Amino acid sequence: MAPHPITLARADAFVGQTAAFRWTWMATRLHTYLFVRVFDELIATPQNLDQFLDAARNYALLHKPGLRPGNQTGTASIAVAVVDDALDEAVDWASSPHGTRTGQITFPVVADSYNRRVSYPRAMVMGIIYVPYLKQMVRRYIEPAVRDAT
Repeated sequence: MAPHPITLARADAFVGQTAAFRWTWMATRLHTYLFVRVFDELIATPQNLDQFLDAARNYALLHKPGLRPGNQTGTASIAVAVVDDALDEAVDWASSPHGTRTGQITFPVVADSYNRRVSYPRAMVMGIIYVPYLKQMVRRYIEPAVRDAT
């Protein structure tokens, strides 16, 4: 997953993409996109974070190769908002699931670099079979960077 810079929702961001197939996912291939964008703590409002999440979902849909989502294939958009000293409303935003569309999962994350904590949904109903994989992606790529932030 080699990240590259993009413009997302009129702001600079980075995205990395990978695809994985699992029999335990009912024989589906999941195209996972990990988006990272830095937010000022006062700009990291639920409304702005929702815009970021929607833009990430749309980017993934437009850039996913192969069949359209829902035909034994889909996208997962992990949207990481990096915030220095995140406010409670940003943490609350990341801690709750934001729904899915057919073949499109969103996974909100707030990485608080000041407090060295990462918030994301602990449980989801829609897309539940993918949650361990999405959490693994966050633990592998995001949590070490936040933990080691200076």
